[in-house]
Amino acid sequence: MADYYVSTSGNDSNAGTTPGAPFATVQKGIDSTADGDTLHIGNDGTHILSSAISWATSTVSGSADAPLTITSWDENSTPPGNFQTRASSVTDENDFPIAVLSGNDSIANILTTTGQPLYVQWNRIKFTSTTAYLCAFQQRSYIQQCEFTDWGGSTNGISLGTYSSMDECYVHNNFQGTDSAGVFANTAHSIIRNSVIEKCSGDGYETSSNNTRIENCIIRECLGSCIHATGSSKKLHISNNTLIGATGLNHIGVEIDTGSQNHIILNNIIAKFNGSSGYGIRYVGSGKSSIVGYNRFWDNRSGANIDNKTTLLDFTSTDLTGATDPFNGYSSGDYSVHADDDASGAAYPQTYLGASGAQPRRNIGAGGYLAPASPPSGNEKTTTFYT
Repeated sequence: MADYYVSTSGNDSNAGTTPGAPFATVQKGIDSTADGDTLHIGNDGTHILSSAISWATSTVSGSADAPLTITSWDENSTPPGNFQTRASSVTDENDFPIAVLSGNDSIANILTTTGQPLYVQWNRIKFTSTTAYLCAFQQRSYIQQCEFTDWGGSTNGISLGTYSSMDECYVHNNFQGTDSAGVFANTAHSIIRNSVIEKCSGDGYETSSNNTRIENCIIRECLGSCIHATGSSKKLHISNNTLIGATGLNHIGVEIDTGSQNHIILNNIIAKFNGSSGYGIRYVGSGKSSIVGYNRFWDNRSGANIDNKTTLLDFTSTDLTGATDPFNGYSSGDYSVHADDDASGAAYPQTYLGASGAQPRRNIGAGGYLAPASPPSGNEKTTTFYT
């Protein structure tokens, strides 16, 4: 298991095995790696790619016991900051060293699935500036503390393979095309946690597959739905997220299409979907057989449009009204209400935090019940409410 280094001040004729003699290009680093190796990409400047990353000459086979790790390398030797906090902190890239991979608006993609091995772990990498989608991750990829921004066309920014996991990532600011989702889960059993998705030209998170999970995320100000289950997707688990619309736009917090069913929607804060056709949660069609509960709504045109086959737990679709947003910046900026928060304030009446005042306070929103970050084993089930 070897370490390799890449720096914009390096040379591909170097051995690449020490910080003092790094390679110059990311592709040379990829070509040199084998199972269990770590590729350190320098954060000293922007790494401009002339083509998508190729795996044609890499000997990485995709081993669960010896995964390839691709991570940033802080050339100033400053230890990375603690990044295991709230989802709302991931927007501050000064908290940790990050290596920038750019398509320079001249290549279609930075990462495709062609030849890409399984079990690659990506840490503290920023992907930016392509003419189409940024990254398509292979099965069982683990993506942590990465940033994705500025992709082109009417394409989704990121697609996740089966059993892939995203933790503490930041996906944002794409208005180059139309109807472009930030994250697209097109295969089963993918997970996204503790992340921020914002300002996308389409949906924030979209899935057309089964047994996917999104939890402890902030998704805000996307021009489509914040979360969208399409086609015949089943068993999407949506829990402890904070979904925020943009005032006056006709978009939706959680949208469930006809044919999509058996979902879990729990403990979410859903606010500001107040356009003329805006909804907090909207089910299209009927017969969804889902479980919906403990969600809280504020300043939506309609809190929820739920079909009659859905199980409701401590459910109220009534918005909390008032000029002051009760969640923005609340509880140290994590967009949450916690079980131990003071219940006496007028902005947080007990009757609002449950359909009945007798109900106990719950941890709702992106900062409640924080999930630990860990690479996927390939054996986990992403939804436990159904078999």
